[in-house]
Amino acid sequence: MKWLSFLQMLAPALALIPGFGPIIPFIVAGAMDAEALHGSNPTNDPAIDAAKHDHVVALVTDAASALNATGKITLPPALVSSVTTSVFKTIDDVQQVFLANHPSTVAVP
Repeated sequence: MKWLSFLQMLAPALALIPGFGPIIPFIVAGAMDAEALHGSNPTNDPAIDAAKHDHVVALVTDAASALNATGKITLPPALVSSVTTSVFKTIDDVQQVFLANHPSTVAVP
C-alpha cells in the first residue's frame, strides 16, 4: 500500500490531535506535491525520502508563516517542523504494522 494512501486515510484522525489540526491539510498537500516532484521511491533510497521530507517541511513551514501573518493563529515554526516530522514517523510506523500483518501486500513508498 502506498505511503501517501496511509497519510490520506489517517489525516482526519491526526487533525483531531491538538496542535496538528491547522497544518494537516498542508502536510497532505505537501506530500502530494513532493510525490509529484520526486516520484515514488521503490528502492527506498534514503536520499529521496529525505528530499521529500524536506520539501514537505518547507511547504508546511511557509503555510504556517502565512497563517501567522493573519494574526488569527500562532504556529511556531519549530512546532510545525516537529509536527510534520511526527506525522511522517507515524505514517511510517502504521505502514510497517500493516505490512507485518499483511505480508502479501507490497509496500510502495
